Amino acid sequence: MQDDKQNNKQNEIDEQMASSIKKLVEEETTVARAFVTINETEDKNNDIKKKEDTATMHTQVIPDLTEELEERRREAAKKDTIPDTTLTDINVEYKDYKQADKSMESIKDVAKKAEDSTESAPDSKHKKSLTKKQKLTIGIAAGAVAVVIAIIIIVIVVSNGNKKKSYQYNFDQGMKYYNEQDYSVALPYLEKAADTSKGKNNADLQFDLYLCYRNLNQDDQALNTLTNILSFDKNNEKAIRALASFYMEKKDSSALNELIQKYNGTDAETYLEDYKVSKPVPSVEAGSYNENVKLQFVADSECKVYYTLDSSTPTEKSTLYDDIIEIKAGTTTVKAVSVNSMGVYSDAVELKYEIDYKKPDAPTVSPASGTYESGQMISIDNIPEGSKVY
Repeated sequence: MQDDKQNNKQNEIDEQMASSIKKLVEEETTVARAFVTINETEDKNNDIKKKEDTATMHTQVIPDLTEELEERRREAAKKDTIPDTTLTDINVEYKDYKQADKSMESIKDVAKKAEDSTESAPDSKHKKSLTKKQKLTIGIAAGAVAVVIAIIIIVIVVSNGNKKKSYQYNFDQGMKYYNEQDYSVALPYLEKAADTSKGKNNADLQFDLYLCYRNLNQDDQALNTLTNILSFDKNNEKAIRALASFYMEKKDSSALNELIQKYNGTDAETYLEDYKVSKPVPSVEAGSYNENVKLQFVADSECKVYYTLDSSTPTEKSTLYDDIIEIKAGTTTVKAVSVNSMGVYSDAVELKYEIDYKKPDAPTVSPASGTYESGQMISIDNIPEGSKVY
């Protein structure tokens, strides 16, 4: 807030100086016209009186610009009123005002010489003619200086305007206030810098602007700024990490899932490792079996597992795993995902099982078949596991 007051004070001083010089231009233009008019209309009877009136008028309308500027500069130089960076701008403008002041002093010199020449004329006729000539000269000089002063004002205004629109000026000012944690003052400077041709594709500047928005809780603008960075620098690490963090903070699982999927298989995939959910782990590896498979999954804590048996990608609308999945004869493709409490999905695990039932090996019977003199006890061995013997 103190910096805002100082900047406002600086602007008031600039406006007052410019106003004073503009007023001076108007007055000097009036003087020029008055001299020319007097030269054309004065007569012999009022010659002396008009010369005195003109001199008086000239004295009244030409302000002591030097004294006024010095007073303005003394006010500007007070350290408790205007910051150092502002004083630099004032000093630059002040040099230009001093040039205008020198031009005004030249008018005074011309006027003084005209009066001296008039007083030293040998006769009244020559005196009258010389006075008119001097008046005409002063009038033309005053008009010319008025034009010069107007040009100086225009140059100063345009120069300052261009400076305040430049990338470097706004970036330096913005970062100065940002580093002082005065984000509300820093923001308009950074926005102006980012809007220049040099700033539009400057990822570092755009990220500083994003941080400024975040510190001011302007989330929509912050999100738009990150999106803008990735539009011209799609693998920008800081922007990708910041975007994932933003979605996580806002619990926007849909946007975070989309972001993770977007960068899967790219060089930037590693930037999102901290936000990924681990795949569920199967108890039986995919493969060919001659008997039913009893499949189970293990997932991270606080994660749920959803699966499909028709090769489709599982979602939270798919079957929730809560017990053994029995895979029977034929070919079955199982897909499963883990989903954390926020709704972020893991990559899908895909398992293909082929179950082909084969006839079991024949059991062994002892003793062997044959003719015996007495009765025999028959035993059946080598019964395959899970099989029954009839």
